[in-house]
Amino acid sequence: MTLQTFIDNFVWRKDGIDSWRILQAGDEVGDCDDFAITVGYLEAGSFVRHLLDIWTFKNSFHRVDTTGGSHIVLHRRGMGYIDNIQPQWRADIGYKRKLPYVILPPVVMLKIFIGWIVK
Repeated sequence: MTLQTFIDNFVWRKDGIDSWRILQAGDEVGDCDDFAITVGYLEAGSFVRHLLDIWTFKNSFHRVDTTGGSHIVLHRRGMGYIDNIQPQWRADIGYKRKLPYVILPPVVMLKIFIGWIVK
C-alpha cells in the first residue's frame, strides 16, 4: 500500500482503546494514532526499520490540542509533520502542543503491542 492510497482511503473512527494499530490495505479505519503509526510504518518501508526510526526519533509522535481534544501528529525527520486532519507533509505542526509533547519510544512500543493484542 502506498502512502497516498492509505491517505485517500483512511476513515477516522474512535476506537475506544488507546492502542496504536498499523493499518493494512482494506482496513484503513482508525483514529489519529493509528493514522500516525501507519504513516510512519509506510515511510520506513519495513517493520524493523519502523522500530529503528521510532527509537532514533526519526519518527516522533507529538501530543497536541485541537478543538476536539487530544490529537497525535507524526513528525518524520526530513519530511515534516502529518496527521489525519491535515494529511500532507508540512514544516509546522499547526497545533498547540500538549504536555508531554513527545510520546517516548517505550510508550509507543507498548501502544503498538496493545494494538496487536486488540486487533
